[in-house]
Amino acid sequence: MQTEPSILLLRFGLLIVVAAVFGVLLRRAGLPGGRPASAIVGGAIAGVLLGPMVLGAAAPGLHTSMTVGGLQELRELETRRSEMLAERDRELAVLRETDVSAVALDEHKAEFAELLDAELRPFRQSLEEARQAHREASGAIVAGLAAWVFALAGVAGRSPRRKLRVDERRTLAIAGVVAVIVTAGLVAVIVQRLFTLSRDEAVAIGAAVGAGSAFALLPMRWVASEGRAGSGWYGFAGLIAACGAMAAFGSEETRGYALVALGGLAIGLIARHAVAGRRRMRRIATPLALYAGVGPLTAFMVSMTEPAAIFSGWTPAFLAIALFLIAGLPQWLGAVLALGAIGGAELGERKSLRWLELHARGVPLTQMVLLALVCAAGVLDPASSLGAAIVAGVVLGAIENETTVGMARSLLKQVEERE
Repeated sequence: MQTEPSILLLRFGLLIVVAAVFGVLLRRAGLPGGRPASAIVGGAIAGVLLGPMVLGAAAPGLHTSMTVGGLQELRELETRRSEMLAERDRELAVLRETDVSAVALDEHKAEFAELLDAELRPFRQSLEEARQAHREASGAIVAGLAAWVFALAGVAGRSPRRKLRVDERRTLAIAGVVAVIVTAGLVAVIVQRLFTLSRDEAVAIGAAVGAGSAFALLPMRWVASEGRAGSGWYGFAGLIAACGAMAAFGSEETRGYALVALGGLAIGLIARHAVAGRRRMRRIATPLALYAGVGPLTAFMVSMTEPAAIFSGWTPAFLAIALFLIAGLPQWLGAVLALGAIGGAELGERKSLRWLELHARGVPLTQMVLLALVCAAGVLDPASSLGAAIVAGVVLGAIENETTVGMARSLLKQVEERE
């Protein structure tokens, strides 16, 4: 069973275009946090517009066809069910006219229920196959987008002006790995305790939330050379640890998607040397990675999220709040540990500024990419109470992190300029 390419083209075309448009508009409007925050917020807005709240209410058939697929098969199932129920009602009306006993009517209804189930079984199977094909095709596109994003991040990365010593590299790499392990472990335990999940599912979700950053070396204007010198070792080590955990403990699809994403990063890092002298190409790679990659992947998750599922009980609401608070933990922990490696004489009195730069090292961007992979692999269903709570908590936490750090960084810069 194959899904219609036109539906997938429409879905991801809308996700990319709408997310990019809102991302650019928010960037020009001066949203605190710059391009990273604009990309995530733009993607969230696009997801809401293309999700069940707006598109689902205005055009439920189109929304169902784009998000889960199998619309034609669903219509065939409903049509056949309606025909058989109408036939049953006619038979019951005839039996009642012949004064058949209530016991006989009940027996007829029971027989018809078995017949209905047997008749609709092939239709249900066809629907399930269609939706499975749609999910696999969507997952392949999401994996391709993730590889595209990480490749662009590698291409756009700046090489540090100061070469790190071996002990500095080791400390930064350990900081990134520890940040991921602590957060992934904490999230995995919370998710597994609150919901009946397997260890593999909990670890995959925790690793996505605790991801390191592939965007550590993006040439964002507010990242100084000292911060760039160490951010790559810290961010890449954390990313590899997160993808390694997803590959080791996740499903076969999750493993494949994680390896594809890492492959994209490897290609980008190799290609960076080929475009080392082409600044224009590197400058284009950054907005492409954010507005045509991170934003649409954020929109992909949000567009499948059922907001009402978050408030279906205290458990999903508590989980959303917990993840909102935990989402930034890798940044804080990694920044504190990494400060011991690059917080020496080279930074002088600007440690607070460097600390904030490490804190804002694009971890939310990588979280969006890896969490989208987990959703695409079917490990996490955004329409369920668990999936809705996780997506809402991480996305809102990412927006809060990027915007508040952007504002704090601007404030510190103004203070230092006055001094």
